[in-house]
Amino acid sequence: MPNLANKADQLANSYNTQTANLERDNDLLSYGLIGFQPREYMVALNLDDTSQVNLYKQFIGTKGTVLSAEIFTGANLGKEVADYQIYENWAVLRGTYGANANRSFFELQLNETLLQSDPATVQIIQVGESSVANQTVFLSDVWRESYKLPSTDILPTTTTTVTDTALPSAGYVNINDVDITVFSLDDPSAIAADLDNIGNGTRIWVAKTNSFDWNVYRATQTPGRITRVSDNLN
Repeated sequence: MPNLANKADQLANSYNTQTANLERDNDLLSYGLIGFQPREYMVALNLDDTSQVNLYKQFIGTKGTVLSAEIFTGANLGKEVADYQIYENWAVLRGTYGANANRSFFELQLNETLLQSDPATVQIIQVGESSVANQTVFLSDVWRESYKLPSTDILPTTTTTVTDTALPSAGYVNINDVDITVFSLDDPSAIAADLDNIGNGTRIWVAKTNSFDWNVYRATQTPGRITRVSDNLN
């Protein structure tokens, strides 16, 4: 039965890995300081509680090296002895193929109560800076990022002209993304047939804008401008 002497003895041996008892919450909490928790593969090897804890202690000093993988070499599993070899292959990454910049990301925590307008603005600032944006986020408070953000210019603008036109577009558009389809600009009859359906924001897919390209046009409302006025004085 639990008593003061028994509890005192358990407390005195809480960090003693030679008397580990993984059935006690006290031992699990104490060994958790080094990151230990019961693992299924250790149980499957029929390791007792003391062996599990001490084996993990050896893992800590060799994590990230081949020694941690070779720790079971020569282990007696009851029927046979474990025997295997590990060969390491090292390589140096020189570059990344593909759209590497597209894999970069950062995430911000947005405050819905501050973003009531449409559109709403969010600005990354340093401590002590001021902003007129609807919500400001300190650079040190960025929620997640795939790389260390060096400054608040996380979305820089550029005026550099793109000279690599080997892949000028992502391909043909989805028919569901447009409202009207026209084969050629030289034949506006298809547009004229749908003239009543064309309004501000209508998207028109032209399959042939010239001898080698296609395009998607968006109808935009423009204000009228009076260029000439005449009256009949009546």
